[in-house]
Amino acid sequence: MKNHFKILVASDYSKAGDNAERYAIQFAKATNAELTFFHAFEESFYFPEKNIEFEKMNENPVRGELVDLKQHVADIYRSMEMKAEEANCRYIVRQGYLASELYSEAETDKVDFIVMGTHETDLLQLMVNGSHTWEVIKKAPIPVLAIPEEASFSNIKHIVFATEYRKGEIPVMNFLTNLAMLFDAELTILHVSNDVFSPEFEKEMFDRFKNEVKGLIIYNKLSLQLIHNNDLVNGLNSFCAKANANWLVMSHQKSLFFVSLLNPVSATKRMSFHTHVPLLAVPDAYKPLHETAKNLSGNGHTQKADLYEDFFL
Repeated sequence: MKNHFKILVASDYSKAGDNAERYAIQFAKATNAELTFFHAFEESFYFPEKNIEFEKMNENPVRGELVDLKQHVADIYRSMEMKAEEANCRYIVRQGYLASELYSEAETDKVDFIVMGTHETDLLQLMVNGSHTWEVIKKAPIPVLAIPEEASFSNIKHIVFATEYRKGEIPVMNFLTNLAMLFDAELTILHVSNDVFSPEFEKEMFDRFKNEVKGLIIYNKLSLQLIHNNDLVNGLNSFCAKANANWLVMSHQKSLFFVSLLNPVSATKRMSFHTHVPLLAVPDAYKPLHETAKNLSGNGHTQKADLYEDFFL
């Protein structure tokens, strides 16, 4: 059984991607993780000189891309005054669609986390175009860590999980509790209310939720908080800034019809563009399949979760 994480880093040579690579390198170093730099391309971008035969242009585009990836990663390490050849890392290039190729590699190599860069955009672009990061997050079978362009790595001491009171979040909270224990970090479970419901109803729901969670999760660094903000993105970013959070964690599911009418862009999708701290997107009802992450799936820290189905619907 392996005793360290496997991290898959999506390299796209963008500014945000470069910063995500630096973050992943430091995260891997801090956790003794195996690091794989991954690049996918949908067509060859190699243009030969006039004196090179045309047939040679695409004879092995993956090989050419692999040379570029290794050089790129070496430059990243060099900028951090480190040597790539001394790191526990490897390199993979695939020709194809990024999300599907990442999923395939994650399953084949039993990866624990995917790390990607993300950058801020406006709401119209978000709704119409999306991004590579969101395309990976929305169907990823494992947690995806999205790193903003300006975020830097620091030891994981405070994890904030944004809850919507859903049943599918129970396994996620369980996973996060054990992850927090691994880092000896604080875990805050946070709900952001707005003006849709009355303050009295929100308080009643939160108190009930808090009591249920306290009965499910046993961890002395766990806290639950309720804040009010009609702008969810602003509320989450403000809270994380004040709390010095290292990770904001969200879990998403397909929206109910009436919810999608009121909020056509999922909360996780919006935060993937506007988060100021690293965003860990964990699949709904996540239960780790791989050896290292399996150790974070419970071992008795969450009890009788099936009894609370009605509350978390």
